[in-house]
Amino acid sequence: MNLIAVDRISKAYDEKVLLRDLSFGIAEGEKISLVGQNGMGKSTLLAILAGVVAPDAGKIMKNQACQWEYLEQNPQFQAGLTVLEQIFDHGSAELDELKEYTWLLQQCNMYPTDPIWQDRLQKQTDVMERLHLWNMEEEVKNILSQLGFTDWQQKVETLSGGQKRRLALARALIRPANLLLLDEPTNHLDLESILWLENKLQKRKTALLMVTHDREFLNRVSQKIFELDGGKLYVHQGDFQHYLTKKEERLRVFEEQMNKKQALYRQELDWIHSGVQGRGTKQVARSERFVHLEKEVQYNRERDMDLSFPMQRLGKKIIELEHVSKSFQNKMVIKDFTYTFKKGDCIGLVGPNGTGKTTFLKLLTESIEPDHGTIVRGETLRIGFLMQHLEQLDESLTLMQTVIQKKHYSLDARNKEVSAAQWLERFLFSRDKQQTKVEKLSGGERRRLAILNVLMDEPNVLLLDEPTNDLDLDTLLVLEDFLCDFPGILLVVSHDRTFLNKSVNSIFEFTRHGAIRRYSGNYNDYLLKKEQGAKEKKANKTEEKPKTLAEQREGDTKLSYMDKKEFSRLEEAIPLLEQEIVHLEKALLGCAEDYSKLQEIHQTLEHQKSNLEDMVDQWMRLAEKMEGASSWPQEN
Repeated sequence: MNLIAVDRISKAYDEKVLLRDLSFGIAEGEKISLVGQNGMGKSTLLAILAGVVAPDAGKIMKNQACQWEYLEQNPQFQAGLTVLEQIFDHGSAELDELKEYTWLLQQCNMYPTDPIWQDRLQKQTDVMERLHLWNMEEEVKNILSQLGFTDWQQKVETLSGGQKRRLALARALIRPANLLLLDEPTNHLDLESILWLENKLQKRKTALLMVTHDREFLNRVSQKIFELDGGKLYVHQGDFQHYLTKKEERLRVFEEQMNKKQALYRQELDWIHSGVQGRGTKQVARSERFVHLEKEVQYNRERDMDLSFPMQRLGKKIIELEHVSKSFQNKMVIKDFTYTFKKGDCIGLVGPNGTGKTTFLKLLTESIEPDHGTIVRGETLRIGFLMQHLEQLDESLTLMQTVIQKKHYSLDARNKEVSAAQWLERFLFSRDKQQTKVEKLSGGERRRLAILNVLMDEPNVLLLDEPTNDLDLDTLLVLEDFLCDFPGILLVVSHDRTFLNKSVNSIFEFTRHGAIRRYSGNYNDYLLKKEQGAKEKKANKTEEKPKTLAEQREGDTKLSYMDKKEFSRLEEAIPLLEQEIVHLEKALLGCAEDYSKLQEIHQTLEHQKSNLEDMVDQWMRLAEKMEGASSWPQEN
């Protein structure tokens, strides 16, 4: 059964046609990804289906059973509401009952001896029981926690842009719906959260239409791909690779047709220029066909972005970090890190949000200084830094003004002189578009302009903080090819697993307690080594290889008295802390009636998990040092 049916809808802005006579349906449980170049109308189509934007023509028919939730790129919230109130605001009847229960619970916590509040809470508890809403309450708590919200009384106006996106996603997932319309749902999520969202959408029976550039996410969640191109909709069954193959076949046919039309157009243009008067019926019809043909050949598909930039020479000394540490408000984000960058380094920075990845990039650019340690930079260093929130763009300037601030003319990698206007065209900005102010650009267009802005400096070290956000898949493929051939140093923060696999040759893993772990290989290699390390750690705990007395004594000589004492302490403390974490996790699931208590338990749990990670690291360091021995028997 179709939840929604679209019949010949069209939409244009000014003279640009985004959607032309589109017809399709979305059935119950169907999961679809919507792809296409930036500016082709993906977000507009979602907005039309959500009822936020009206089509110029055509009809949208929604089944009476259709309940939809819409995640837009720039969500708006009502000022003054808390995180939790925003979830409940204008929700369903079930959420209204849950909201009432939550509010009464707060009143009872404030006035524990007042029988009126206690009586009202008991009646509302009966409503919760009758409507089976306890699972919904658990779902609300789980989703908010998974998306990084611990203070549910925080006012929405104090949230960052990324937090607002995550709150909007939480709202869409929590409210009852059998159709989700999601515009870039993985933006501003770390890899751990993306895996959680991926698993959740796979299990839900809800129908889904989402715009996403994350190919791994697309392959795992959706079974069908809708492609928007030139106002038309193309349907592809299967995964992303199948889509690319079919698209290539379609474009080859399109190119052949366009070549024939170009030849016919030139022939008809010669006829027009010959001065023949269109008086006869056949001549009038031929003139009208010429006008129609002229419009067709003037349609020029947006070509791929051209990133043929030169690079400044890179000397022997690049960047050297010695025992670098950095903390904010007593929270250690980088702890005693030492590394010397070398030619050929292409490094992916991964780890949960808030663990210091962006801070690390800012340390390299000298925009912030370390608390301890030194950073030495080579004389030939030229750093290009693409910031996650594109702070380097002045929204009051036009695209042309933005580029000529850098250079009016420059040489490309082929030693050809290129003007600012030509560079903008190579980045898919038409001459008309170049006088548009930055504030009017879409997210993908801003990202392209920011990449151009960075590359105009001809950097030999590229620092990219979430470069794939808002980029369409075609542009993303071009960027990947460019980075694969980039001869300088690359550091990239990204949640896009496919992008990391193609672009990097080593991984820096940022942990919650400030340590940075280094792994060779791409992202898949990193996951494999993490899995192997976890298995080995477990095996070492349960099965220790017997050693000779001589080997045991040799290991013992490497430990001081204090090391042995610390090792014994850790042997006792780690199992106890593991048990405490299990109890905290059970308490978190069972805390159904007290939100403030839930937040307290969640914070304690995260703190203890961080402590456990520290303790295990210290235990392994001592275990390696003593080669598996802590105390040895005496010889007879």
